[in-house]
Amino acid sequence: MLGFSTFKNCYSFSKYGFIGLGNMGLHMAKNLVKAGHEVIGYDIDVSRKTEFENQQIKFRNDVKSVAS
Repeated sequence: MLGFSTFKNCYSFSKYGFIGLGNMGLHMAKNLVKAGHEVIGYDIDVSRKTEFENQQIKFRNDVKSVAS
């Protein structure tokens, strides 16, 4: 039987990508940043870029660059 700490370490990621930083995506991304993860995101509304970067979310200008 696996202990919790062993299971947790099997699935620990440090970088996440988000496509869509609206009401739900932004809050999920902010929680990941608070937990110490790197978050890269894209949203169709590029005028909010400064808002995302103030939240420590690295904004990308297209979907492809989030995935790479």
